[in-house]
Amino acid sequence: MFERVNGSIGKTKCERGTKDKCPPAKTAEDEERDCDDEKEWRPDFGVTNDRHEQIEDGIRPLLVNQMKKFFVHSLTPPRSENKSARRMKQATLLVALVLPHATTWAQRFPDATELLANVRLRQSQQEIDLRGQLRQEAKIVPFHLVQNGPVARYIFSNPEETLQLRVGTNDSRLDEIKRSGSEKITRLNEPVRGTTITYEDLALKFLYWPNARVIGADFIRTRNCWKMQLRAPPGDSQYGSILLWVDKDNGALMRMEGYDSAGKMIKRFEVVSAQKIEGRWYLKQMRVETIEPQSGRVTARTYLEITK
Repeated sequence: MFERVNGSIGKTKCERGTKDKCPPAKTAEDEERDCDDEKEWRPDFGVTNDRHEQIEDGIRPLLVNQMKKFFVHSLTPPRSENKSARRMKQATLLVALVLPHATTWAQRFPDATELLANVRLRQSQQEIDLRGQLRQEAKIVPFHLVQNGPVARYIFSNPEETLQLRVGTNDSRLDEIKRSGSEKITRLNEPVRGTTITYEDLALKFLYWPNARVIGADFIRTRNCWKMQLRAPPGDSQYGSILLWVDKDNGALMRMEGYDSAGKMIKRFEVVSAQKIEGRWYLKQMRVETIEPQSGRVTARTYLEITK
C-alpha cells in the first residue's frame, strides 16, 4: 500500500537515491498488471453513493469501515413515500375486506319487531309465586310476586298496595287493585315505594315502542345477547330512548339503559345473578341505578332481590 502512496506523489525509492538497487525495467506484461491493480484499487464511482467513496475491504481498517457505516449510512435519509397515497391504499383495502362481511352481519340480525314480540311472549308465559324485596341503602321493602300467564301481581304491605301488570299483544296495562276494584295507574313517572324504580319501569311500556332496531350483539355476564335501540314515542315516557340487551337463547332482559331526550343516560338496569328453582331459571338479583345526566355519577341504587 505504501508503494502506491509514494508513487501517487511522483517519487520512488530509486529517484530519492536510496542504496537499494533499482528494480529491473518493467515489461509490457508488468505494465498491464500494474494498470489492472490501479483499476482494482480506485473506487468505482459508478456504483457508489454520491455522498462518499466506496469502502474496499482490506484497504481501510475494519474500525474505519464500521465508523463510516455508522456516521455516513445512518445519516442517509430513508426513502420517503407518499403518505396520502399509502393511506388511500390502506383505506381501499380495509373497505374491500370489511364491506362484504358487514353486509352479511347486518343480514343476520333478527327483525326488531319480531324480537320484541318474542320477549313479550316470554314475559306472558311465566308461572311464578315468589317472595322478594326492594333494597335501597337501609330501606327494605318486602313484596310477594304472583304471576299466572300474562297477569302478574306485586303485593306490598305496610301500607298495603297491590299492583297488577297485564302483558298484552299490543300494549301493557298497570293497575292498582283496591277493595273497590282496579284503577289504572297514570302516575307512571313516580317512584315505587320511594325507590329508584318507577311505575313506568314496572309497566314494561318500552317493549311496545314502534321505533326499534337491532344494532349489534354483546355479552352480558357470559350471556350472548342482542343489543337493541328503542326510541320513545313523543311525550309518552320519561325516557327519550332505551338500549336493551336481550338474551339470544331465552329472550330474558339482561340489561337496560334509559336516556333522556338529550341522549344522556339517566337510569341503568342490569341482572346481577339468577337462580334455578324447581328446574327453571329465575331472577335472583337486579341492580337499578339512577344516574345524574351531566356528570354520569350514580346518585341512587336499588336492588330487586328474589328471596323465595
